[in-house]
Amino acid sequence: NIMLQQRERSNKLHTRKIKALFDIIDADGSGQISSEDFTQICQDESMKMWLSAMGLDVSDAGGVFDLICEQLDGETLSAKELVNGVSRLKGPARNIDMALLRSENMEILKRVNQLQATLNEIGESIEIDF
Repeated sequence: NIMLQQRERSNKLHTRKIKALFDIIDADGSGQISSEDFTQICQDESMKMWLSAMGLDVSDAGGVFDLICEQLDGETLSAKELVNGVSRLKGPARNIDMALLRSENMEILKRVNQLQATLNEIGESIEIDF
């Protein structure tokens, strides 16, 4: 029970910190931030260190923003979307994540090789090299 309470406090603190970041980025008060806004604030060294201390590597801030947006419909983020996205991305990659990624990549490679073989067969039958 104590561990759950600590985790709950940690999640609330994380949410407050990311909402504070959002408020800094959302200078115009629109309630939405763009990739350019996020990338610009992440160029600040103190901001990079702060985000790094929270377990988020923003060396490729545009890529981080794109990863957060990839499951969303828009090209801008609300405060809630930023909080949820950062929570999903922060911390080191887990072994299971890497194993799943490796497995998916192997399946893609297998399909590409099958496609290449099929194209080669078709090319040979009509005397064209692919």
